[in-house]
Amino acid sequence: MVGLFIEHLVIDATNVRKMPSPSSSLTSNSTIHLLRNASSDARLQRNGSTTAEQAQLEAIQNTLRKPKSTRTFDDVLLMGQFNYNTDATLVQHWVRQWSQIFANIHVRGPFSQDNLDALKQGNVQAFYGEDDKGFYSPMKNFGDSLKAAAHLEGIRGVMYVHDDLMVNITNLVEQGFPWESTVMSQLMVQDYTVPIIAVPAKGGNVVYRARKTTKGSGPYLTRRSPINETSARQFSSWRWWKLILPASYEVAKDKKAEPYLSQYGAFDFFGNAVGDFGYVPTKFASEFSLLADLFTKHEVFLEIGMPTLMAMMVKKFNATYKFAEYCTDSKADRSFPLVWAPRCILAARNDTPCPPRRNYFPKLELPTAPFSLYHPIKISKNVTEWDIMFDAVVLQQPKEFLQRAGVIDSNGQLVGR
Repeated sequence: MVGLFIEHLVIDATNVRKMPSPSSSLTSNSTIHLLRNASSDARLQRNGSTTAEQAQLEAIQNTLRKPKSTRTFDDVLLMGQFNYNTDATLVQHWVRQWSQIFANIHVRGPFSQDNLDALKQGNVQAFYGEDDKGFYSPMKNFGDSLKAAAHLEGIRGVMYVHDDLMVNITNLVEQGFPWESTVMSQLMVQDYTVPIIAVPAKGGNVVYRARKTTKGSGPYLTRRSPINETSARQFSSWRWWKLILPASYEVAKDKKAEPYLSQYGAFDFFGNAVGDFGYVPTKFASEFSLLADLFTKHEVFLEIGMPTLMAMMVKKFNATYKFAEYCTDSKADRSFPLVWAPRCILAARNDTPCPPRRNYFPKLELPTAPFSLYHPIKISKNVTEWDIMFDAVVLQQPKEFLQRAGVIDSNGQLVGR
């Protein structure tokens, strides 16, 4: 309930006037409307015991006392994925900030030649990536950086992040990062054990929905369906199935996929899961990049392709797996991290439950700390806010962010006490 209390405090309209110099992103009428919607819940919560309030204050003070994360990794290559032709000045700023943590950085995206020239002059290792709005090419970009890193002395692995995603590196280090035989992604652990669909390489134009269980010894190929857009509705209401099914058949019948077929002669796809982040050791560079190129060639959508790549590293090449917990918001205030991010930052610091993320990944219900990933935070919208969020999440210095969010005052005291 600690995280829940903080969330209500952040979005209580009675506290808006107390926020210290809010940025422009919090001054719109739509945002104020969002703040007002939850005010009654906030008032009810503040009627709780002073013991709970004191516990929350202590949690915040513990958060502010945490030392700044200053370690620089020279054994990991960071690959930044840009889905659009972002201005070179913003890309350089993004690289400059992340250089506090990583000594080796690649950026890839559909950059114009002028942008590529400017980035080169700024000593940024920038590479052109296909202009497909991030639907497919991030997998190939990840694989290309992984292949390059495999030839660099001392590099253990590649961390892939989208330009609007931030990573709590401290949480990863506490889990053993950087790893030499472990992959990490946003695919939940239970979802890489059994595929979501299986596509027979020589079974005609059909696909099977895999059974969501590992019990029994019978084949998992069930619910035979034709591969077309209409049949996508048989699988789920997920809108991207119409992109998955035709592409999956093209992958299954490609000769390069033959080594990866299951014992039933099918190519297994896993997911679906967000594909904005991943870590892969360089020892898997050859296998990962081959499959990434295959998926990109046949335009397998990222949110099936990336989970499948990670699952294949585990199932075919004996990698171990770690899941990265993800903090976001799927409602109208998704573009305003000052509204949704404080609850996750505090939960990640104090091992407390986090409230439901407004029906985003509802099967998780009450996910708990630690939160490793935060998304979206757009550098193109407001560089100052992006910097403050970077300090809070990546460098683990959240004081200014929590002040701007109206959670604490200039003295570090809980607002509204």
